[in-house]
Amino acid sequence: MSALDASDGEGGDWVDLVDVTLSHGGSSGELFRRAAFGALVGNTDDHLRNHAFLRRGRAWELSPAFDVNPTPGVGGEHQLALFGDAEVTLEKVFAPDSLRLFRVRPQDARAWLPRLGEAIAGMRDVVSGPDVEAASRSIMDERFASAAQQIRNVAAR
Repeated sequence: MSALDASDGEGGDWVDLVDVTLSHGGSSGELFRRAAFGALVGNTDDHLRNHAFLRRGRAWELSPAFDVNPTPGVGGEHQLALFGDAEVTLEKVFAPDSLRLFRVRPQDARAWLPRLGEAIAGMRDVVSGPDVEAASRSIMDERFASAAQQIRNVAAR
């Protein structure tokens, strides 16, 4: 948010976040993975405050991802838009214009899908454990079932 001179409450756009990340030497590929994962699990609360840079020597790099949580329900508007569109989906993140924005080759994006599917399957196992309350488990299970279907849809294209 500070790097973009944005105000608190402004959701922002992945376009601007990619631009500022590249200008500071960060990885647009990492932003692609974050955008895809957030769209996939329905993290509609993604916003500029949830992305940060850490100083490493003389360079800036993206901090580890944080505050990535499924939001109840399937679909919905994201606070962090993609090309001005707040309806961010996995298919839109994998669209040719988005891949160009994130500087990700289509074959590399598709090659990442199985790993993404494994991560989702692993999360479903975690939330089925006894430490997760039933209401949270229901929300996350719905999101992860939707995520698995979205991955299959994108892989089939």
